[in-house]
Amino acid sequence: MKNKTIMENIKPTPEEIFNNKRDDKVYISPKFVHKDIIKDSTGGTQEIIRPIRIISKIITASEGHEYVKQGQEMVLHNRFHARAR
Repeated sequence: MKNKTIMENIKPTPEEIFNNKRDDKVYISPKFVHKDIIKDSTGGTQEIIRPIRIISKIITASEGHEYVKQGQEMVLHNRFHARAR
């Protein structure tokens, strides 16, 4: 019984989590804080603090997805869905 309790308290490493992701699930990270420093109209700086989460999904290469750069963002497109329209 003691071994079961020990095993339940062991957290997987980030590598184990990444290697064991499944393609039928969507993964949402814990919330963390991101700080942006921007200049305002008077020339001063302002620190903006925003909570962020990372969302990820495993897809197979045969699904026909491709990365497209739109401005400063990388967007994932489904090539087959776009052609069917």
